[in-house]
Amino acid sequence: MISAAFDPSYHTGWAHCAGDGTRPASGVWELPRAASLRDLGPLKSRIAKLTHALLTTREVKIVATEEPFQSYGAKNSETQIILWSIGGEIQRVCHDLGVECIVVPPARWRGLFLGPGIWKRDVAKDLAVQRCRDLDWPAVDDNAAEAVGLWAWLKSGNEVGWQNRVIPNIPSQNKTSEKWWADRRSVGARIRA
Repeated sequence: MISAAFDPSYHTGWAHCAGDGTRPASGVWELPRAASLRDLGPLKSRIAKLTHALLTTREVKIVATEEPFQSYGAKNSETQIILWSIGGEIQRVCHDLGVECIVVPPARWRGLFLGPGIWKRDVAKDLAVQRCRDLDWPAVDDNAAEAVGLWAWLKSGNEVGWQNRVIPNIPSQNKTSEKWWADRRSVGARIRA
């Protein structure tokens, strides 16, 4: 199944199956800054055009998009609304094209791609870039690396045996792997159903 993933922000990371489907292609879309919430039109139009082009040219059937951060307080509320608008526009395009779209909390895909643990945002971004280097997968920056991690999470839920290629060999992972993979397979089954 051809899949794609997005890390929504002003620097939206994207990843999709490349070639034979065992490696991702990835990149970053630089989106226009919205001066205020009243100026979301150009931003939403640009993300819609880019998403539509990627999904139709690659014939994508399923998409994962990262859930934007949850932050409370006046300082971050406008940024949060803008991030949710970008993610919402990706979901709208998927819906219009009949492409399944799954919104994934960061902790869910990071557990697969980076191994178990709780990291601060910047540390997780650095680990995602390093993980892409370790796998020799292309990622121009941390936004693309996170999209690649999200793509690997999505692919692992849809293809048997794929998870063995992306799971880091971390001792704490191995202690719980039987239960962890049973849970992971149930998520994959729900995605495929």
